[in-house]
Order: sequence, then C-alpha cells, then structure tokens
Amino acid sequence: MSKVNKRVGNGPFTFAVFGDMGAGTAGQLQVARLLERSAAEFLLIAGDIIYSRGEEEHYDLRFFEPYRAALSRITFWPALGNHDVGSKDGAAALAVFDVPLNGPAGLQGGRNYSFDYGNAHIAAIDSNASAEMLKNVIGPWLEKDMAASTATWKFVFFHHAPYSSSGHGENAKIRDNLVPFFSRSKIDIVFSGHDHSYERTRPMQGVTYVVSGNGGQRLYEHKHPHPQYTEVFYNEKHGLTLVSIDDRRLTLRHVNVEGKEIDRWEQVK
Repeated sequence: MSKVNKRVGNGPFTFAVFGDMGAGTAGQLQVARLLERSAAEFLLIAGDIIYSRGEEEHYDLRFFEPYRAALSRITFWPALGNHDVGSKDGAAALAVFDVPLNGPAGLQGGRNYSFDYGNAHIAAIDSNASAEMLKNVIGPWLEKDMAASTATWKFVFFHHAPYSSSGHGENAKIRDNLVPFFSRSKIDIVFSGHDHSYERTRPMQGVTYVVSGNGGQRLYEHKHPHPQYTEVFYNEKHGLTLVSIDDRRLTLRHVNVEGKEIDRWEQVK
C-alpha cells in the first residue's frame, strides 16, 4: 500500500487527502470512485482507516475492496486515527502498510515517518501519542527532519485537528504541543481529519491548516464556528482534497462526490 516514491525534480504532480472513511458506507464508496477518477499519484490518509476499532478482519471489505482500482495506481500513505488503535494498538494498520522506518528513535516504527516526492517533503505523525511524547520526542524529531530537507514544499498529516469548527472542535493536545513545531519548521500545510467535514484556515504564523475528514463516515455539524481563522467550511457531502504542485505553484482544491469544486486556493513561492 505504501512504498518509497521515486519521482524527483520540480515536475508537476497531484496528491489527494482524506480521512475518516473505512466504515463501509455509501459515502466511502463514492469517495473511492472520486479518487479513482482523479489525477492523484498518492493519497495521504488522515486517520480512521477502519471503523470501529481498526480490526484486521475488516480490512478486506472496508479497505481493499472499496479502493481496489485506486490501489493499482495510487500509493496510500497512512496516519493512525483514534479508531485505528482501538484493537491491539494499531497492529493491523502497521502490518498492512509498508512505510519508511525513519521516525523518532525509540518509538515503534511506522507510527511516525517522512518521505520525499518531487519537490515536496511530507511527514506523518501519530497524534494518538501522549502530550509528553508529542512535545518531547515527536515534535523535536519533526523539526529536525524538516530542517534537514531542502524541499520547496513541506507538509504534515495526522488525525486530530488542532483547529476545527466541527463536532470535536480544536484539539488542545495537538494545538499546545505540536503547533509551535509546525510554525518553526515553516510547514506549508498541515492536514488532519477526526472531524467529518472539510475546513481550511487562513495562514496562521505562516501555516495553513486543512481538515479533510469527510472521506466516508457520517458528516458532522458546524458545532464550534471559528470565524477568526476559518476561510472555508463545508459539511454537506463527502469528498476529498486535491493538491497540485508545479514547481513553486501550489493549487489546493476540495471536490465533493458530485464533482463540484467546493474550495480552490493557490499559493506561489
């Protein structure tokens, strides 16, 4: 499901982002078809791959079957959600996906890792970790990892959203312990899920935060509005986020399962 990507240079490429999907719903199947039709070369999964507890026995019907066509062409990169670690602390996901074992020393491999694709450097974080672990181990690892990269674009993805206006709202553990590392590391976009909606913030200390959690599970209400930082919020239909990079130009789009473009945002370096 994952492998070390080989693309190098500044040539154009597109990737997809979504999470909160593996419940066998009609919404999941619709997003899977949307992914198949997209130009995405890889997918960042923002957690909750398998409901309700990440059980190994559900992977065939709730992952391999829905994404059968996409898996033949698209590389799937996972981050662990809270539902993924309910059974055996995420053992099934860690066995299914083959990811780089370059995370923090002393922590189980596969939970935190990074990779390069074209002129982008991308890191996955296990946001289920304790506040102490995030602040003292994972955050410093991320900062060092990003500092070592000369990539034009830098992204991070994980499950629990530090900034969100939907059902769960802001996750204080992530906000207080990881956001300072994102700012210092000059991350371009931080992707998360957990709230079953789509949301893009205005840049905060140079970092844009995107929740792409409408990948298939039931949608959440706009329960905790944050007009001070929210640029776009959407919870009407399931969908996915597409990011296209062409050298120093980035175009982010969110598309719903009807093919309607909900959001478009461009950034040029």
